[in-house]
Amino acid sequence: MVLHLSTETQRMIEERMALGGYDSPDALIRAALASLEEAEMFADYAPGELESLVEEAEESYRNEGGLSREQVIEPILARLQRRE
Repeated sequence: MVLHLSTETQRMIEERMALGGYDSPDALIRAALASLEEAEMFADYAPGELESLVEEAEESYRNEGGLSREQVIEPILARLQRRE
């Protein structure tokens, strides 16, 4: 397989490799793909959905005298546990 990468992508790969931990561009890309796979597996949120939920919680807190941490965080944690 031949990949054609933009100059910006090549620069990003080189910078990450310079920080250490990756022997080759292949190792870096495999790590990135593994991270992406993990994120997709555990993050069952549509783009922007989590940010929207946080904004909704903050707005509710301001307008209704506040919500407890449990009221905000517990539904999110329950959703993540169902994914495991």
